[in-house]
Amino acid sequence: MPETSLSVVELSGEHPNLPIAEVLAVLRGMGHSPRGVWVEPRVAAFPSEVDLPKLLARLAFARAAGKTWLWGELEEIQTRLPSLDLQGRRFRLRVADYLDGAPSSLESRLGELLATTGVVDLETPEVDLRLVRGRQAFLYPVSAEVNRGEFETRTARHRPFARPVVMHPRFARALVNLTGVAPGEILLDPFCGTGGILMEAFLVGARPVGGDLRQDVIEGCRRNLRHFRMEAELYATDVGEVSATMNQADAIATDPPYGRGATTRGEDLPDLLRRAFRAFHGVLRKGGRLAIALPDPELIELGRRHFAMLEWHKVRVHRSLDRYFCLFERS
Repeated sequence: MPETSLSVVELSGEHPNLPIAEVLAVLRGMGHSPRGVWVEPRVAAFPSEVDLPKLLARLAFARAAGKTWLWGELEEIQTRLPSLDLQGRRFRLRVADYLDGAPSSLESRLGELLATTGVVDLETPEVDLRLVRGRQAFLYPVSAEVNRGEFETRTARHRPFARPVVMHPRFARALVNLTGVAPGEILLDPFCGTGGILMEAFLVGARPVGGDLRQDVIEGCRRNLRHFRMEAELYATDVGEVSATMNQADAIATDPPYGRGATTRGEDLPDLLRRAFRAFHGVLRKGGRLAIALPDPELIELGRRHFAMLEWHKVRVHRSLDRYFCLFERS
């Protein structure tokens, strides 16, 4: 049984790879090296001291976090449980078993061992324990949880200005987080539309800057931001002019208007992206990262002409639409 305590982030299951990529990028943005992160199914664990509530407040695809009391093989944890002295405190234990998928019997068995020094209280526990089991098992008291419903308050139907195709706030947050943007840094969305990406950038402490071709869209975006008591620097400009119009950006996160001819004046998407990637290179600082959602993996090559390709993730939007979340870096 390892003695080192680990910081544990329990991930959601919306995507096989995107949640861990988001954690690594945010750790980088918080000034922590992602090296040494232990990746399990639905778990990221790392030895470094991290402000877990602050980390979790940024993440879209996480559930809870805490510092481990015990971790290792499940059998070892069961052997060690009676030595944990809860000092009569009220506790709740929840199990997420991603190996065998049978948490109820495991919860009862482990709960009985803990009840020798504590009192079970499912409603108002003093100690809220979770055991997450993958290849290894991690027992930790929850120090922070994600309010997943909070993202739903910013969906398209809650905005005064809406468009037919809008990225869900959780995915917009993930796109922002992939850039590793730090609080106070400038994040640019040159295809800002209704402002969903700008909202998530504002909420993580970045300085959002948005651009769009149409003035009426910019005004609608401004209405949305004001509705949620947020603000951003906004420009009505063609994407090819962003480097001439705006200050240097520390990061770019964007969802181009593919398939929406009214917002591109009929320009073919490959031509639009050729101009866009060239402009992004001009406005993004050295070492800055670009996270962009593309409808076709073949379009990734257009980005490679100007940036180093770091990673990409296929994301199912609905039955007939996939997006490819691509991360580039300006060298």
